[in-house]
Amino acid sequence: APEARSDTPSGTPKAVVRERTTVADDVVALVLTDPDGAPLPAWTPGAHVDLVLEGPGGPLVRQYSL
Repeated sequence: APEARSDTPSGTPKAVVRERTTVADDVVALVLTDPDGAPLPAWTPGAHVDLVLEGPGGPLVRQYSL
């Protein structure tokens, strides 16, 4: 599974993609887990996650609602 980038800001939790499911055209559901198996931090409505996508033009950061 792909691992989160190692240059995340200090204090920002890293995660790995453990599961990817296509739910509709251009829509996927991801299951994220801590790389060491620890619980991920709690979240509240309105929270988001930043995903760093690697591509030919360099890294691209996309924000998604939880």
